[in-house]
Amino acid sequence: MDTCNCTPSPCGHCSCDTCCDCGHCSAGDQCVCPCTAAERTAANCRPQRPDLGAIQTRTNAATPGPWYPQPDYGNDFIATQIGGYEHGIGWLNFGAGSQARADREFVTAARTDVPALLAYARHLEARAASLEAERDGWAENSRNEARIWTARVAELEQQLAQAQAEQHQYYTALQGVARNSPPARDGR
Repeated sequence: MDTCNCTPSPCGHCSCDTCCDCGHCSAGDQCVCPCTAAERTAANCRPQRPDLGAIQTRTNAATPGPWYPQPDYGNDFIATQIGGYEHGIGWLNFGAGSQARADREFVTAARTDVPALLAYARHLEARAASLEAERDGWAENSRNEARIWTARVAELEQQLAQAQAEQHQYYTALQGVARNSPPARDGR
């Protein structure tokens, strides 16, 4: 685990901790977990955050889209419209058959899919940051409430102790009065 960059975490199936980077189990050879290393890693680990800035830079540098196959120049020619004119992106050799069609569709859709995914990733990151801030606010409010109620409980405990002390004083005084006979009326 010398090259690992994360903290091992439980897989949920046993008490072992698994490293997100390499799938190494903290129990080593003693692990009895039914999960494979890949299953443990997939269950516990957040994927590494891609460099959205670098992806955005590459996206901005690429020819605007949408891209589409232009069969007039062959099955492997990809084009787009720029300023009302068809602009060639280039020839990409996809081969033949259904896999080639799927690859061609993937490449041509990437020009619009990647910006959409970037926007969605940024939206999700902003939403996560907002929720984390809200959670932190609630946590701070809870800590403040706990401090307020702890102080109030201490205040009430002090009042109770004072009331009990006064009650004890009155009880003691009443016992003293009960043991003594009342004073005589005419000085007798």
